[in-house]
Amino acid sequence: MPKKIARPPRRRSPKVPEPLAPVPLLAPLDTLQRYSVEEALRYLRTSRGTIYRLIADGALKVRRDGGRTYVPGAEIARYSQLPTDPTEFSPGKRRRGRPRLEARD
Repeated sequence: MPKKIARPPRRRSPKVPEPLAPVPLLAPLDTLQRYSVEEALRYLRTSRGTIYRLIADGALKVRRDGGRTYVPGAEIARYSQLPTDPTEFSPGKRRRGRPRLEARD
């Protein structure tokens, strides 16, 4: 029976991270134009689910044309601005877990 020849261990090539996809440059926002939901989420830098939640909550007003949904540029500009009143910006107290039940007398 022939002897097995010991082979040197295989060298694995180092993992090179894939280059990030280039971020497309956005044109300046035109407040008189309407934008698709895809374009609006790029301007607001948020997810599709967040955009639709904002629409459902009434925080972002939209225009519908047939089956398509458009976000006016003025709405994108309005939503993306920070509030001028500091009390609007304060997040308030956040509580974790279940809400406590009030003590009964």
